[in-house]
Amino acid sequence: MQHLSNLNYPPQNYQDMTIDGGGFTEFGELFRQLRSHWVKVEFLQEYDETGSKAYESFIRGDYDDAKRRVTKDVKSQWVYEHSKQYNVSMTRIRVVKYPISRYLLRFEYHAYVADEEMGEQIFVVPWSEISDVISKTGISDYLVFDGEKWLLCSMTSIHRQYKRLVLSNLRKRLHVTLL
Repeated sequence: MQHLSNLNYPPQNYQDMTIDGGGFTEFGELFRQLRSHWVKVEFLQEYDETGSKAYESFIRGDYDDAKRRVTKDVKSQWVYEHSKQYNVSMTRIRVVKYPISRYLLRFEYHAYVADEEMGEQIFVVPWSEISDVISKTGISDYLVFDGEKWLLCSMTSIHRQYKRLVLSNLRKRLHVTLL
């Protein structure tokens, strides 16, 4: 097994993803194929969610409206129905820098509460424990679909720079010690 710090990035077997409207176009197709587990790891302390009414309320400082809207938005996502139908486990690992950003405290926290109410498991990891991951690999956020499809993201700010889908089975080559 290869340790994350020795990972060659980008891997040889990948395809670029299409970023559109703050997300990537292929997400729906990848998620609909899920049959066992989904993992998402988030490193950035804020994301630009321009276009979301909940996020716009947050930016204006209307935190009550932002909380109400983000909770409603999360609970109305089709992914939770799919995960229940196919018994897909959903896990999110949130890496947090201290002091905690206003975005995480006043906006994203409420989304996480709703995510957990819908069945997702969320774990918080202090930035200090894994800060070398980005510096050694260039990878920031990533998603894992059934352990076989990895969406690797490289981001340096709240705006996504690029995403790549790796179609090979990385879990045989990659040893990630986040927990």
